[in-house]
Amino acid sequence: MPRYEFSEGSHHKFWEITLKDTEVVTHYGRIGAAGQSTSKTFKNAAEAKAAYEALIKEKTKKGYAQASGGEATVPAEKSVPAAKAPATSDALSAKLARIDVLLKDDNPEALAVLKPGASDAALKALADAFGGGVLPPDLVAFFRWHDGQSKVESLSQDDNRTPMSAAEALDAWKFLSNPKADLEQPYTKTWLPIFTNGAGDYLVFESSGKKAGALIGYWHADDDRNVEYKSLLAWATELEKELTPEKKKAVKGGKVKFNLDLSATEWKKVKSPNEATLAEKPVGTAYQFRRRYFAQQQPFFCVYVKVAPKVWYYAMARAGLIEAYAEIIKIANKSQPPRDYEWKKDDFYMSRELEAASVNHDVKDLQTKQEKWATDHVGLYEGVIAVTQRGK
Repeated sequence: MPRYEFSEGSHHKFWEITLKDTEVVTHYGRIGAAGQSTSKTFKNAAEAKAAYEALIKEKTKKGYAQASGGEATVPAEKSVPAAKAPATSDALSAKLARIDVLLKDDNPEALAVLKPGASDAALKALADAFGGGVLPPDLVAFFRWHDGQSKVESLSQDDNRTPMSAAEALDAWKFLSNPKADLEQPYTKTWLPIFTNGAGDYLVFESSGKKAGALIGYWHADDDRNVEYKSLLAWATELEKELTPEKKKAVKGGKVKFNLDLSATEWKKVKSPNEATLAEKPVGTAYQFRRRYFAQQQPFFCVYVKVAPKVWYYAMARAGLIEAYAEIIKIANKSQPPRDYEWKKDDFYMSRELEAASVNHDVKDLQTKQEKWATDHVGLYEGVIAVTQRGK
């Protein structure tokens, strides 16, 4: 089935045609969408062929160009050259395929939970609601790669934001675009969330303007909106570098043997400390609390541990406190030393976080029996745990 495509400005369309004896079938729509089909039957095969050739000539005159892989049937007669879609989608698809290969050796757990690529129906729903009927080629390539995850597992040891499905991206976009939503501004409708940490923070895809194609960090707790990657290709290239064996071998000498021992820890309920107080706390000081985010149905267990002067490690988990502490240990023991500010905090940031954390939660929100303090109390708790770091 010959395929022709047309791209100009924000318009990216496809058109396909098939000749079956006396029947001519066309399939058309916006690139990334499922499209629709029409069929017309003629009196004989000669009439059908004439109509088939006439339709192709008509489309090429309008600027449709034959896509690679289609068989040439009728030469275009002085057709208007079609504007080419961004060329990064092919390079992006190749890079994403390479990431799958690297994940197989480096992080098989993450690869195992990545779901198959998005369906035509899912992409059409997203395109109709967000893209005005069409999605940028890079977004199509991204969602065709994997449609989110079956459970949360970070692809990068430096970033806990994980890829979203097309449906999840659409739901988040609808929520964040709602002018009545209680959220940190600024946010614009041209931003599509495609990565999330599950706590109201996102990496969003800018779909228009001078920064079109860039990935911007959206944080629910502050108004920083910085471009983190110039494109999805730049993001994929960075992840590929991190996962490449040669790169990991170069940093292997910096591996830290890190562990936490909570067996002798006693917890006490406290008020939120200020920055100066936090600076005086000894290594091993820990804080834990429960938090319900505005977009989440379940609350999180949140933990902070001081591992060095002015350095706190942070993690959260829905399952319980043990899982949250285990997440800190897991991240810290990766071959590349921790450096991402998403889970590594200073005294100033800690004072802001704990001030918000000291606000009591509804006891009905405490839905676990894993830790006694969580079922019996609400608020902010402090303790001192044993921190082991060897082999720096």
